Amino acid sequence: MSSAHWHSKDNYRSIWMYLYDVPHEIAYVDAGGIRTRYLTAGDKGAPPLILLHGTASSFETFCANIEAHAKHFRVYAVDMIGNGFTDKPDHLNFAPVYVQHVKDFMAAVGIARASFLGVSLGSFVAAKLALDTPALVDKIVMASPFGRTLPEPTGEPTKLDEMRAARMRIVDNPTFKDVKALLIPLIEDEIDRINDLAAIRQAIYLQPNIAKAMANIWDTYEPTVFNRHALDEVSLRAIQAETLIISCSDSADEFLVNSALYDELIPNSHLVDIKKASHWPHWEQSGEFNAIPCPT
Repeated sequence: MSSAHWHSKDNYRSIWMYLYDVPHEIAYVDAGGIRTRYLTAGDKGAPPLILLHGTASSFETFCANIEAHAKHFRVYAVDMIGNGFTDKPDHLNFAPVYVQHVKDFMAAVGIARASFLGVSLGSFVAAKLALDTPALVDKIVMASPFGRTLPEPTGEPTKLDEMRAARMRIVDNPTFKDVKALLIPLIEDEIDRINDLAAIRQAIYLQPNIAKAMANIWDTYEPTVFNRHALDEVSLRAIQAETLIISCSDSADEFLVNSALYDELIPNSHLVDIKKASHWPHWEQSGEFNAIPCPT
């Protein structure tokens, strides 16, 4: 049975309406001492595909993609260290911290090699993993790609600055209304900012010590800190994994600049553009996104 008729924007949408008839399991595993939350779906014998969310998010961002990708892969959607409902140790989440956590997760669930679908921060982590341990990485999909060397501050706020400020303002009192407003820079069309996604975000923000956890995520984006591990031209040219890049050309921002640059520099890359999307093409235009041929 297919639940595709529920996916129309004219009908009621929720996380559960995308997953209610998709066989899946939500579990926790010890990944290098980090209690790690993940969802898995698809045939156990299929090639593994690991889904990595964006900054301060969780695997629910992929609710509209699980069914389609589980037809071809054994899907693992992971809450990365310091994010979602996975453990949040009190230290800055540099890129190597994320990479080590993904490697520990793969070891914990018995994955020797996988393809990766990463959104924003998740795309950066996948690229860094491909550079750090290429034997673990088959192919990569990078949606709204992130991780490029950040320019020195000019005094003018960047999109990252605005997103950080918005999140840090409400950690002490994460009302549903304020949390839902955080989806505006991520999702262009108001109809796509569904209450379920906001409710999950609010639940994340209501966890103990979330202010410190959020600072440990966002403080790594200060340019002099971030650029120690950023993707410069040399590292982008060194990525050998076959890479599919998903751009959103209706959103003229640094992520669109990254898309063109990554496609130019990564040797084995291919660029697909999705219209009428801002930062979450996998959600905003999930039908078109899911129809892109899987990198098998």
